[in-house]
Amino acid sequence: MFGYIRPYVPELRLREYEQYRAVYCTLCHTLRETYGHAARFTLNFDFVFLIMLYWQNDYDFSCNRRGCMRRPISKCNIIKEKPDIFRLSGGLGVILSYWKLKDEIKDSSFFKSIKYRLSLMAIRGGYKKAEKMYEKFSENVNSRLLELEKCEEDRMATIDQAADKFAGILSDISSIAGGGNERIYSELLYHTGRWIYITDAYNDIYEDIDTGNYNPIVEKYGIKAKSDVDDYIKGEIDLTLNQSLGRVQAAFELLDETIFSDIIRNIIYIGMPLVMKLAREGKFNNTSENINFLE
Repeated sequence: MFGYIRPYVPELRLREYEQYRAVYCTLCHTLRETYGHAARFTLNFDFVFLIMLYWQNDYDFSCNRRGCMRRPISKCNIIKEKPDIFRLSGGLGVILSYWKLKDEIKDSSFFKSIKYRLSLMAIRGGYKKAEKMYEKFSENVNSRLLELEKCEEDRMATIDQAADKFAGILSDISSIAGGGNERIYSELLYHTGRWIYITDAYNDIYEDIDTGNYNPIVEKYGIKAKSDVDDYIKGEIDLTLNQSLGRVQAAFELLDETIFSDIIRNIIYIGMPLVMKLAREGKFNNTSENINFLE
């Protein structure tokens, strides 16, 4: 369910691209240093977005060139003075990934679940560290995912009720991260979470028709075959996604300008609509590590 919140690289200036990569690489190093090597596998674009949202103008963006395990020949820019938002974003990402893996194990056959079980074992140490630092958030994630599980078990045919559970997880971050403007961040993150959940369901419609897995869109419209997914249904989903995206954009424009404001605009005005376009056809690969995802 992660990886949808990303920039469209061809529209980034070179300076902006380097800034984005620096935040991405610094988060990767923070995960290793704070939560262990395996925690790097939880790295995703959504929490890079969170860091940029909470960036303050008095933070120092000076960087050092450091080695990278994934790219041993080249070096990457790592921010010298990492503000606490890196540790927070990394920890929240580890917690969400942990509970998501548990959910995947529960929903998969034994053999298919082996990869998830191994991943869960690998990040368990990092999760314990993150849980200790952000215990309340971990409890909230577990509670909301249990509510979401109940929606799935009951085959809930209401998109909003299911999406609200996941949206609430991201909205909860606003009470942890601080930095003022809590109401604005709560609104922005709630609708980001709602948009992610519905986009994920949108992208999985055709797969879930084949597998019979719960999908709120399939349940709401009583879809039985792939041919049932017509332009009317897609228009309805486009409308609700655009409503949440509009709320994200409106909330963001109330925040102060920072060095990342133009990158965030690239994400919410170009990147997210393009992800929607791909998800509409079930063609978005949310495990891709290529931030120039339309190449």
